[in-house]
Amino acid sequence: MKKNMTIMLVLLMILSLLLGGCTGEGQGANNTSPAGGNLQQNQGMPQNSAGEVIRDLSIKVKNAYEGPAETDTVEETSALLDADWNTDLKDMVKVSGVIIEGTVKNVTYVPHDDMAFTKLDVLVVDSIKGDLKAGDLISVYVYGGYIPFKVFYEYNKAHFEETDLSEEDMEKMVMKKTFDNEELHKEGKRSLFMLIPVTDDPGEEIAPVGSYWRTCEKYSEYEIVTGSTTKNGEQLYQREAPDTKDSGVLTAEPITKETIRNLLK
Repeated sequence: MKKNMTIMLVLLMILSLLLGGCTGEGQGANNTSPAGGNLQQNQGMPQNSAGEVIRDLSIKVKNAYEGPAETDTVEETSALLDADWNTDLKDMVKVSGVIIEGTVKNVTYVPHDDMAFTKLDVLVVDSIKGDLKAGDLISVYVYGGYIPFKVFYEYNKAHFEETDLSEEDMEKMVMKKTFDNEELHKEGKRSLFMLIPVTDDPGEEIAPVGSYWRTCEKYSEYEIVTGSTTKNGEQLYQREAPDTKDSGVLTAEPITKETIRNLLK
């Protein structure tokens, strides 16, 4: 790539979030599980402490992208998701069809047009609400990820007319897209996930039936606070508060799994 070349990256994205727990429309409109059973609190269900996959419900995708190679040039861009967030814990617990504690076992980047999504294969450690069981492996789709620059370029050629990009340049370039300053997920991350199942909505083009969206994106995922427990020995989980959505810092009040179970009573 030429040293004096300035690349004007214009992010043309009109995001229409299908966040039922946040806006009352789209992905939250149907809170049934893929299995068709009733959604309820799973009190006292066995946990999968061994970390074994007992039932593989994950989604296999054809357009998977492994991410940048060590020699690739990564261009980063970030945006804020334009959504009317309702991040009240009680409301999110109520609208979420599924709530689990899970560990990310596999990360796959899934480009869609010139947008980037990530498919997380999450192993259920403990099921708090819904029909899933400990040992189930499910797929959760989130905004953000890596996308080959050539794919992005095909949808935005008009914005690169004055740049001198060769085929070789583009082959070695990768776009990294993040939203609300959320870092991309890594394998091994353990969280409490509040989820909405993807149903047979014919308008759904990104996440296949049988997969899940987070109810309110990153605000409905509570990360494990390593080494931090209550006086009773319960593990603490925390997320970023919505008034600091561009900080990336976990600032919301910590909760435990018992906090959620109490709200379900």
